[in-house]
Amino acid sequence: MFARLLRTEGGFVDSPADHGGATKYGLSLRFLVQQAKISPSLVKMLDINRDGEIDLPDIRDMTTVEAEAVYRRFFWEPAAAKLPPPFDAAVFDQTVNDGLVPAVKLLQRTLNVAADKGWPLPVTGYLGPQTAARLVEDISLLGSERLLDGYRAAAAGRYRQIVDADPAQAGFLDGWLTRAAELGDV
Repeated sequence: MFARLLRTEGGFVDSPADHGGATKYGLSLRFLVQQAKISPSLVKMLDINRDGEIDLPDIRDMTTVEAEAVYRRFFWEPAAAKLPPPFDAAVFDQTVNDGLVPAVKLLQRTLNVAADKGWPLPVTGYLGPQTAARLVEDISLLGSERLLDGYRAAAAGRYRQIVDADPAQAGFLDGWLTRAAELGDV
């Protein structure tokens, strides 16, 4: 999944049109600086130029090995690792693209829409045992493909909402829609 993510995210980018700011392998400098405040050990790992902070030169020089460690710790383990395939890959991708809470809320909304018979699932953004159990139950009732199609459609809808709210982002829409259509692929 990490290799696929690298193909999707690409290398170093610092485009003024991208609200993510400077990124490499999909990890934004803004995210890494924010996480370093919470997890100081991240500075030790990613302060490549050893100036005491994570900054633009560090992200530019970050290796795939370092990026994979960040993805495992902050994206894979908190959410995707708890889910069965192909939802592990789909939620992992959306966690990287939009954050943990929005990706899980997207899953919870998808489960509520897809299973018109079933107990309502609170949309909290927390991936706990209730969400995991509901996913397993809905897979057995509806099948993985139907649920995955719903998650893909929800992601595509979110991307369209981004562009509707900020037309300057329209240049990213085709890539985002392709990303949504491929969610869950490995």
